[in-house]
Amino acid sequence: MSPRRTRRILLAVTSTQSLRLLAGFPEYLARSGWDVHVVCSNPPSDQIIAGCTVHEVHMRREPSPMIDLVSFVRWVWLLSRLRPDLVVAGTPKAGLLGMVAAALLRVPLRVYMLRGLRLSTETGRRRQILALIERLTVWASTHVQAVSFSLRDEFVAAGLAPANKVIVVGHGSSNGVTVPREAHEETAKEARQRLGLPPARTVGFVGRMHPDKGITTLLEALHFSSDSPRWQALLIGPEDQPGFLDQQLSALPPSVRKRVVYIGEIPDPSTHYGAMDLLALPTLREGFPNVVLEAAVHGTPTVASDVTGCRDAVVDGVTGLLVRPSDPRALADAIERVLSNPSLRDRLGLRARERVSHHFRREDVWQLTADLYSSLHTNCRSGA
Repeated sequence: MSPRRTRRILLAVTSTQSLRLLAGFPEYLARSGWDVHVVCSNPPSDQIIAGCTVHEVHMRREPSPMIDLVSFVRWVWLLSRLRPDLVVAGTPKAGLLGMVAAALLRVPLRVYMLRGLRLSTETGRRRQILALIERLTVWASTHVQAVSFSLRDEFVAAGLAPANKVIVVGHGSSNGVTVPREAHEETAKEARQRLGLPPARTVGFVGRMHPDKGITTLLEALHFSSDSPRWQALLIGPEDQPGFLDQQLSALPPSVRKRVVYIGEIPDPSTHYGAMDLLALPTLREGFPNVVLEAAVHGTPTVASDVTGCRDAVVDGVTGLLVRPSDPRALADAIERVLSNPSLRDRLGLRARERVSHHFRREDVWQLTADLYSSLHTNCRSGA
């Protein structure tokens, strides 16, 4: 009798940038005995994931029928060669192409990793097209793994999947965060001095400079805020469209504009969370915002929009505050409430760190996810 083949899993995301969503997890699966293959567009030539094999399948994020057809053919060719036991594909384009190709080749387990819902902020024909893509992806999958309970609820309520097909692992989160055993002792003031930032109280924003992320709401909140307590906005992240942020800033009075510090995209934003008195996330849609967990590691609480995903990451009044989306005055009021009350800020930050330590340690999220995949694989082999 020939020896049983090692369990083979294929993990896919659309872009190289999205590989950070998997950081450390492919290696963890490889150490756990899986034969791990990773797929994305244009991986760097020096991209090495220990114990794993990286494959390139060019995919374009936006709809492009001819390019998508070529990508689909490449997907089919790759899967026919690898014959994985399990395909896990997340981000919309990789999810669609990966799930449909895997279904065509009868891969026994096909998990659509639902990290967010782009159609939440769309209307009209574009929303209809995105909904159709989601339904097709779900149809081709055997399971849907949502990164948060509120995302699962929105997805099911929109009629995109039956409730019994959507799974949430643990308390949610796509990949957890690294939590040092010891809390950071450096104060926000000391961190700002170390980084050479202006000394004012600081409200941070980490993410893409894009309307969906609420950057306009934050800048308007800065305008609406009173002089006491006076605060500055520290913006970290790339611009989706060059010149977008300059356009937003030009609409502000000079006295407000000079209270904005934009440092762009940096390799490791965790070096700056300690310099923030507060994280602001006035986003319009999320799956599960990892930046909230990253800030919590440093004892930094968050004021966020009361929207899908944020409701899972922030416990209102316990680890941070939730406010109405697209309401700069409500955001300004919440920010000033926290900054003007140091004991409240410290209490929220302490509870945030305790929660992330208990429920979102990266190794724990990896273990729960690996257990899910092993269980699905065992049940599939046994015919359960």
